[in-house]
Amino acid sequence: MKKKQDDDWYDDSVEPPRGGTSSVQPFADGFNLCLERMHYVYNNYVRGSNRVMEKLGLGRAHHRVLYFIARGRSSAGTGGLRGMAQRLGISKQALHKTLRELIEHDLAVSEPNPANKREHFLKLTPKGLALEELVSGIQRRMFAEAAARHGNDAIKHWASVMDVLATSQIHQGSEEQKIISKIRRPGSKPR
Repeated sequence: MKKKQDDDWYDDSVEPPRGGTSSVQPFADGFNLCLERMHYVYNNYVRGSNRVMEKLGLGRAHHRVLYFIARGRSSAGTGGLRGMAQRLGISKQALHKTLRELIEHDLAVSEPNPANKREHFLKLTPKGLALEELVSGIQRRMFAEAAARHGNDAIKHWASVMDVLATSQIHQGSEEQKIISKIRRPGSKPR
């Protein structure tokens, strides 16, 4: 691999692996580097926040829910709890369990909507606001450090790449099922 430069994120002198015809093979080495970086970045990104949450007997799911509540993304106007569960990619049951634990820890409260008693508004308590600011603040400072080193344009480019990765539907292809069916042990059930 040659030395990395600003616009040189993969080594084009590396021969692609033999035996396949994928159109991404010339980029495979660079993409593998991206996969590795994503793994290490994510682990580092959540490490500090996870440590704080674990000291309180809570986890990453609690942090995500605190974050959404703090930004008003749990109200009826944003789809309520169903919409929040969908945005988080979890079931309503999983969300209810996490919310119950946040309420038990006096980090959040659920208040009925005066206009519609079937709807509830979620709010963070002062303790919940302080915790959310602490754990999300750790992560915001990481972004601020990256922006200070590389500039806001780099952050904008990174965000556009993350938007593509977050909305990609590639994982829903039929090729995936063909490969899984070939390697699944006889008698095993899909998860």
